[in-house]
Amino acid sequence: MQRDDFQYKARSSQKRGKKKLFKNLPNFKKGGKNDWKKILTWCGITLLALTGLGIITISVAIAILSIGLPDVKDLDKLAISQSTTIYDREGQILYTKHGGENREYVSYEEIAKYLINATVAIEDDKFWTHPGFDPMGIARAVIGQITHSSSGGGSTITQQYIKNAFLSPEKTYTRKLKELILAIRLEQEFNKKKILELYLNKIPYGNNAYGAEKAAQIYFGAHAKDLTITQSAILASLPQAPSYYNPYGQHRYSEMTRTLDSSEITSRNIQNENDLKDNEFDRGLIGKTIVLDDEHSVYIQGRTDLVLKAMEKEEYITAAEKKTSLEELQTLEFNKYQETITAPHFVFYVLSQLEEKYGKSAFALKRLLPLIDTAYRSLVKQYCSTKIKFGIFATNTGYLVRKIK
Repeated sequence: MQRDDFQYKARSSQKRGKKKLFKNLPNFKKGGKNDWKKILTWCGITLLALTGLGIITISVAIAILSIGLPDVKDLDKLAISQSTTIYDREGQILYTKHGGENREYVSYEEIAKYLINATVAIEDDKFWTHPGFDPMGIARAVIGQITHSSSGGGSTITQQYIKNAFLSPEKTYTRKLKELILAIRLEQEFNKKKILELYLNKIPYGNNAYGAEKAAQIYFGAHAKDLTITQSAILASLPQAPSYYNPYGQHRYSEMTRTLDSSEITSRNIQNENDLKDNEFDRGLIGKTIVLDDEHSVYIQGRTDLVLKAMEKEEYITAAEKKTSLEELQTLEFNKYQETITAPHFVFYVLSQLEEKYGKSAFALKRLLPLIDTAYRSLVKQYCSTKIKFGIFATNTGYLVRKIK
């Protein structure tokens, strides 16, 4: 037998081996009925395998992350708060934000329905139906992170309570996953009314007011159960950024941050807030009509406008009630602020920057040293009285805020 014959037989043997190996796979060229059944079978097996692998992976991750997590049933075992003290460069105290939380606990029934509805409408409109987390909200937040756009937060009221009560304010994916796990457990342990009660008694409303009852007393001299629609809209506006929206601070009303001349107003046809750029105005707590020139004015909504819109959308209030409340906001009187603060505009500016960078509960973590000389306090007042943003003053003079480790 010649060498070519051996090569032929070897090739024939290889072809037969390949036929046996792939004989059970579907023949895509034929496209017969049996072949499509085999395709679907293989797809089904692959899908089941991937699903099983995903479940195992998630289960292992949850088990690992659950190590050392607090028991949500133990509501009294919360992190101990400490005070944050703001000093000037001479070591004199400008302001002390109390770590001992100024709170008066009240039951769900002792909180005005208006405040409950306002909070749910603006913070978590699916609160009554979700299992502790909002999948669509999480998806929007993820997309916002990827696209660097503002598409709203993904945290529910339950998650916010967990973050404030049991976890640190660090912004990490691990902490977020732990928050999600504990939120689901809390929803399984308590009903919705109890969770709202816990949340509304825990969250900070600014000016050392923790919880709805103490906030109602400090801002309005009232009890939480007696709050009106307008007052409820104010309180529901504060938790997002208590120092920034502080009624006694510089963001009580919305303001323009840039002066527009008449020719620009006309060429851009500026008629309402939507015609303005984001960097041309600051949204305050309460909306305000801004006069642009002799012929043009624009109303810039406040945070309270957004709350009232959300309440109307969820049918908690009528259009007439919203209109009345918006009118009341323009003449609303707050209790006289009695706490003494040196250089208050600077202090509130520092606190708002801390909230933005470290979270609202970061005040209990570290003492902070703003490098501001007391000799400049009169100049600070002058800048504030002329409505020049204090942040610009701090930047131009080179003074910074740094954290002491």
